Amino acid sequence: MELSATLLMLARLREWDRLSTRRTPASVEPRTAWAGVGRWMRGEGRDDTLAFLQRVVERVEKLPEGSEALARCGGAADGVARLMDSTYAGDERVCASLQLLVERLRIFVAPQKQ
Repeated sequence: MELSATLLMLARLREWDRLSTRRTPASVEPRTAWAGVGRWMRGEGRDDTLAFLQRVVERVEKLPEGSEALARCGGAADGVARLMDSTYAGDERVCASLQLLVERLRIFVAPQKQ
């Protein structure tokens, strides 16, 4: 999936959503009664989500200054923060990793002009 599209997908994450990263392209799964069972059957877990997000952030960090995709980092950071505050709120290890990724994405957000 193109990086800009991936960042837009991350920006659209809502509370309690989960990322399905074993499929290509990655997709968003809303919270349902059977979502956890489906993820378990596909062998997907939190570490897969963290690895996917790590790869996205690494791709962002390699972009040249002025790249169009950099403008999408703020929304992507907000989407990942929503996962941290809802879906993974009870898992301190995952929350810490997500927080670091959010901070790395927010580096690329232009300061607000006053």
